Amino acid sequence: MSNNFMNVSLKDNPTVYVSEITKKFSLRGQTLPRQVYRIPLNLLHYNNKNGRIATLISKWEAENGYSITKLDGEQYNETIESYIIKSNKPAFEKTMKSIRSISQREAGVVLNDGCIIDGNRRYTCLRKLYEETSSPEFAYFEAVILDPEISSDEKEIKRLELELQHGQDEKVSYNPIESLIDVYKTCEEEKILTTKEYADNIGKSESAVKKDLEQAKIIVDFLDYIGAPGKYYIAVDLQLDASVFEIYNIKQKVADEETWNKAKIVLYENMLVKPKGDIKYVMRDIRRIVNSDYFDDYYNEHLKIAKPLETALKINDDIDSTYIINEIRSNDILKKNMADNVDEYSAKISIENIKKLPIEKMNDIVESLGKIDLEALTHMSLEDKNNFKEAFNDAKKKIEEIERVLNEVN
Repeated sequence: MSNNFMNVSLKDNPTVYVSEITKKFSLRGQTLPRQVYRIPLNLLHYNNKNGRIATLISKWEAENGYSITKLDGEQYNETIESYIIKSNKPAFEKTMKSIRSISQREAGVVLNDGCIIDGNRRYTCLRKLYEETSSPEFAYFEAVILDPEISSDEKEIKRLELELQHGQDEKVSYNPIESLIDVYKTCEEEKILTTKEYADNIGKSESAVKKDLEQAKIIVDFLDYIGAPGKYYIAVDLQLDASVFEIYNIKQKVADEETWNKAKIVLYENMLVKPKGDIKYVMRDIRRIVNSDYFDDYYNEHLKIAKPLETALKINDDIDSTYIINEIRSNDILKKNMADNVDEYSAKISIENIKKLPIEKMNDIVESLGKIDLEALTHMSLEDKNNFKEAFNDAKKKIEEIERVLNEVN
């Protein structure tokens, strides 16, 4: 963290005041109402390990080439503040309007060193309002101050962050990519919580969190593939969540690693180029191809078509969202060729399925005939027997027509 924040001790600071309110939440197994304080804004700083902020910071660090924690205190706060505002402008403006009219209603939670665990958007709004008005009403952030020993307990801090973020209906949810990356960083990269612990703290099943983790791994693998490791913001900027979900579903159906290693190339490259319209439908067409006898032919054709993409990725060692949009997704010839390739093989599969439809129908008929209770025929009324014979004769005529066509084909 920036040196400007190193020696802050909120509970020892005479400019921090006790509020008249409390905030109830669970900490180390105890759910209690806890004292809220009024804290001057300049004593606080954003938590660069917060799930949402960490994704935003990945963009800044990629653009600047060094850790954001090396910035001086206020410069650090201003940088993260700008990203928070840009990341969800409508949510920010809604909270800003609320605090302007009725002040801060929901208390936050901070560490004794001033690091904000809960309340980043509220803190941002207060900063902007104070900057605009210089009013004492907006000069303080109301929050619970955690005891100093909590500061070194990463597991408890993360658990609390998740509880506070996900435990209240009025909280604005994470961007889907931010949520996936938070699971990845917490459970896989930093191993702060297990998938079960993470699930318990956000009210989801462990299987759902494991599914999120697998989708996050696809994002990580995709970024490695295109030469942009750790640049999670690219997935946010390009809105890849729907594509990643489709790729996850495809991966579940791929039988072996060799096929998957081929499949992910065409999936990642189509996700990157976005050859046409809604990319999730392209992914679904590719899913049909991957699971067909045409896959190898499609894959080999794709490799030929995608050579310009390979070149575009090789000539730039600093891949970012702007380069992808302006240099890769603007290549209309590449997009058309990739789209045509998917359409061609998807059409072949459709034709093949149409050809096989009579077989499926005949199998259905045979299955239905097998369900007829022959014993029941002997106990039908005369009227029912006549009706059955009529239907039976119609079926015989149709079978004779089919037989005649088959013999002509032969």
